[in-house]
Amino acid sequence: AGMLVVYTAGIPVVVVVILLYYRRRIGDPLVYDKIGFFYVGYKHKYYWFGLAIMARRLVLAVFISVIPHLSVARPTLIIVCLLVALTLQFWMWPFKKRRDNVLEVLALAAVTVTFVAQTTWWDRMSLLHPSVGYYSQVLPFGVYSGNSILGDSNDAILLTIVAILNIMLMATMAAILLWPPLQWLGLLLYGHISP
Repeated sequence: AGMLVVYTAGIPVVVVVILLYYRRRIGDPLVYDKIGFFYVGYKHKYYWFGLAIMARRLVLAVFISVIPHLSVARPTLIIVCLLVALTLQFWMWPFKKRRDNVLEVLALAAVTVTFVAQTTWWDRMSLLHPSVGYYSQVLPFGVYSGNSILGDSNDAILLTIVAILNIMLMATMAAILLWPPLQWLGLLLYGHISP
């Protein structure tokens, strides 16, 4: 258990110390050669944003593993964490490339919608089958009011929204990954890249 704590907390602490030490010389080519892999994809003023992403992952892992499964705090804190991350992503737009920012927004939106839908479905199932247990009658943002139970049509709507969002994310990622090879293939076949 001690090594797990050292590993999960130690690596982010070391990265923080390194970035703080070199923060005034981030643009220096010698510094870039040493530690550039920490911030290569981010705009200059957001060189530290990789730490924010690392912190978000650590916080989510703690929420999922430490907070009891049936506690209302667990889904609420997870959803708040995801919404804060999504808001920061929109507000800062920290990546150098637009596509990286768009992919991060899509991924965070997909995770958030999927988690809200899963939490809502779990709450409904636990009310229909009390032996399963339930979070509480209070879920974030009025997803479940306590006075009504979602019907089968609402389950289908939630499932459809989650499926469409995840398919859109996968299609966007595939398009971004396949675009450079397709351009290269066009260059080979036609001798130029078509507009």
